[in-house]
Amino acid sequence: MVALIFNEVLRADGEGLHGFFRVVAVPLATSTVWLAYIGPWADASARPGDAGHESVIGSLTQVARGTLLAMESDGRLAAIDLRPEGKMLLPSDDLGEDEKSLWERRRLLMEPFLNHEVVADALVQTSGIGPVVRQALAAGDGTRATVYRLWRLLCQNGFDTSSLHPRFDRCGAPGALRPHQAGKKKVGPKTLREQRGEPIAHP
Repeated sequence: MVALIFNEVLRADGEGLHGFFRVVAVPLATSTVWLAYIGPWADASARPGDAGHESVIGSLTQVARGTLLAMESDGRLAAIDLRPEGKMLLPSDDLGEDEKSLWERRRLLMEPFLNHEVVADALVQTSGIGPVVRQALAAGDGTRATVYRLWRLLCQNGFDTSSLHPRFDRCGAPGALRPHQAGKKKVGPKTLREQRGEPIAHP
């Protein structure tokens, strides 16, 4: 059953509301809920008319509670349990020294976004997260682009400090040169064409 509470993940299949969404704000004394788009359905390609704001992760939509409850009664809305990746489940004490340092900076920068009341007030007053972004920039050490990138992470993985864990496991060592050596395979990940086994037109 859909509870329409902060941080809940919804799977929607309605007109103009198709895909996976996270509840980012449930303002008091209002009849609406703010949802952030976090991903498409597997069959999103079969619905070309649904492109638009939903194609951007973290984009916001204000929806009336009555609309969502009606969608649920029609079987077009359901709450799901979205499990985060294993790296997000690690306690912060298990992070490496560099990872922990970066995570700490991210946590301080995004602290206003982890306060539901601050986000809800900003959305009620301005219909956007601009005031929260300005508050984060005034108190933290970061750029506007970084704040919006981390906002998308929070929307995708949940409004918890563990969602801000760095993903050093996805990148190579910084500053480490990997020159090509004759007779050995090219260093680094294969391109998408190489993974699919497609010939390269102009190698």
